[in-house]
Amino acid sequence: MLTARGWADADEGTGLIWAVTPYVDRYRTTVLRPRRPDAQPLVLARTAPDTATGSTDLTGRDALVMGLVLGIGDPPVPVSTTPDCGCDACDSGSRDVLEELDRTILSIVDGSFETVLTPGWTSHRTSFGAGGGSGEEDADLDVTVTAQPWAENWTPRPLCPAIQPPRSSPVSAPRSRRPRRSTDR
Repeated sequence: MLTARGWADADEGTGLIWAVTPYVDRYRTTVLRPRRPDAQPLVLARTAPDTATGSTDLTGRDALVMGLVLGIGDPPVPVSTTPDCGCDACDSGSRDVLEELDRTILSIVDGSFETVLTPGWTSHRTSFGAGGGSGEEDADLDVTVTAQPWAENWTPRPLCPAIQPPRSSPVSAPRSRRPRRSTDR
């Protein structure tokens, strides 16, 4: 729909360099590059090969969970991995998964999404809510990505207030560093 409306061009992102390595393997990646100059690209990376059928036994080291990593920016920052776990105990059904995907994609395209990554801290906020928590302590990065609307003359939904790191966090004094990079297959 985003390409059909003329808001973006699709690009198969082989060899894509990420600002931060997603925690899962990535295979085929599609990058939706908005035509509006200030808008951020949306990255959709599949966590399994196209021919994979997935695994029914997730206890093995070679278990394969079909999923999707969403990223924003150039280089992209991973902002959502769906599902976040493949076990039955964590499975609340497809409704919750689809709702999370819809909210994240809508927020990026609408221009109401922001993510912040610093050593030991990560946060995000949308018009639907905000969250934050500990990040990788040894992460050598300081990145803020703020979405802009993909459509002309569009006013984004207002962002929820940002979540701040705890005062005792090593992040209290921001450091400026170059981001780590990783490459997709």
